[in-house]
Amino acid sequence: MKVSSTWIKEWLCRTMLSDQEMVDAMERAGLEIEQFSYSRKLDEKIVVGLVKKVAQHPGADKLHLVQVTVGESEFAIVCGAPNVREGMKVVLAQVGATLPSGDRITKAKLRGEVSEGMLCSERELDLGNDHDGIMEVSSDVAVGTPLCDIYPADGIIDMKTPANRFDVLGVMGLAREVA
Repeated sequence: MKVSSTWIKEWLCRTMLSDQEMVDAMERAGLEIEQFSYSRKLDEKIVVGLVKKVAQHPGADKLHLVQVTVGESEFAIVCGAPNVREGMKVVLAQVGATLPSGDRITKAKLRGEVSEGMLCSERELDLGNDHDGIMEVSSDVAVGTPLCDIYPADGIIDMKTPANRFDVLGVMGLAREVA
């Protein structure tokens, strides 16, 4: 079972506990920890943008020319996602950003049109498996917000699920054991 260290800390009164101290407390309680790792921090150049305009690419049937604003700046993006539409809040990887896969975003020319970044899917950001279209961000999030502020890096605890300890099959039970 994999669980976020942040989730456990939300249930604890004493949240000054480090992730390693939390893992040690779980092991002292008799839980077998298989692995502890950190999720990657997203690049600060990956931000929330607002789609202002969508037009058909003149040289390709499946591509769109998209105008995206991140506040004071506006970017021209070539996008092949079928779900892109005006008014949509999206994730924009700006030129110079590095994706979790290690790919670096550069200014590129696609079928004769310049693309100043990339609109990202959940899978490209390591936030899920959806790759059918670009990731839609909640309308509550402010344009220009770095995605690392919305999805901070987190400790992931992978533990063996004990057959006789039903009380630790949830975050509240794990937090009780840590406390």
